[in-house]
Formats: sequence, C-alpha cells, structure tokens
Amino acid sequence: MIEDVFYKIAPIYQSSPQLIKVMIGTIYQFMPKQLNCSIYSKYKRLLNETEKWNRERLNDFQYHKIKDTINYAYNNIRFYRNTGGVRISS
Repeated sequence: MIEDVFYKIAPIYQSSPQLIKVMIGTIYQFMPKQLNCSIYSKYKRLLNETEKWNRERLNDFQYHKIKDTINYAYNNIRFYRNTGGVRISS
C-alpha cells in the first residue's frame, strides 16, 4: 500500500523545507483515490456490501472475523499461548 511507503519516508518529509512539503502534498492530492486512500476505499466497499446482508450472513461474517483475530493472537502473541488462551477451530 502506498501509505506503507509514505510511512517509511515520513522522517525525511518532516525534516524537508516547507516548499518541498507543499510540492509533495500537491502531488499526493492529485493521485488516484485508489492509491492514496486504499485502506479507506477497501473498508468503504466492505461497509456498502455488508449493509445489504441479512442477519445470518452478517453473524457468520462477524464470527469468522472474531475467530481469525483470536487465532492470530494465539499463534503470534506469546502472552495468549502462555496463559492458556482459547483457540477456535472450524
């Protein structure tokens, strides 16, 4: 994502002269929205899609997101493995 690239060079941007900052801001403003707002666009599309879902599909989606989050924490964060964290399968 383009935000990841900008995050890495943020210190250079912050220490740049104001003229350079203005030029970079102007260029960023005219970039296609798919590039400069990719995370926002992704979640906006998801929100628009989920508004049309029935209760059963929404509950299923929420269950899988929670399951993925818990499994990620269990598999990647030592604290949750060492404290006998709950792991959800299927």
